[in-house]
Amino acid sequence: LRVVRVGACIQQHSDQCWIPLAATSYSRGQRRLWILVRGIDVSAAGSSVLCEDSPTLSLTEALTLAAWACPKGRDTGTFGTVIRKDEAYALRFDGSRIGLLLWCGGQVSYLHSPPLDLKPGTWLHLAGTYDGQAARLYVDGAEVAVSTAPLPGALDRSGAPCCIGSCRGQHAFPGLIDEVKVYARALTAAEIQTEHLAG
Repeated sequence: LRVVRVGACIQQHSDQCWIPLAATSYSRGQRRLWILVRGIDVSAAGSSVLCEDSPTLSLTEALTLAAWACPKGRDTGTFGTVIRKDEAYALRFDGSRIGLLLWCGGQVSYLHSPPLDLKPGTWLHLAGTYDGQAARLYVDGAEVAVSTAPLPGALDRSGAPCCIGSCRGQHAFPGLIDEVKVYARALTAAEIQTEHLAG
């Protein structure tokens, strides 16, 4: 895995990258990818993260996308990106709602939360999961939306980069993002709550 832009320089060491404000690691035992973004202000020009395509980011059977996000206002605008791999999966805002997008057979499936009471400067723990049968969204450790209609097949593979904070310069999230984590399995509700409580 290689992070190619955080609006700053990068040092590459083996399968890890150290970046001012960010680091990545991949644990094969836990089947997770951590992209630790230390409170980067992704609303500032050039402050998004872009990770090159990698086999570790091709999640076709199950996944969890999780991050801490701190909006600067009550409305995040249209499609404020938390994490997005075009034509594969995304966790993003739409106004005051958080959404999980999953692509299957070239079609996108959407799951959105009810409108959230966003408080400027307040951190939220966000997570979206898919286990091959059900998609779920969590905010601050609590489930806020579920779809029990399974997709007709595996999630699509995509050669697109994995983007954090904006989608290649578009749909920037107006705020800060921290501790982005991508898992190749669906975390349980108890695991999501544990991550939230760990802060």
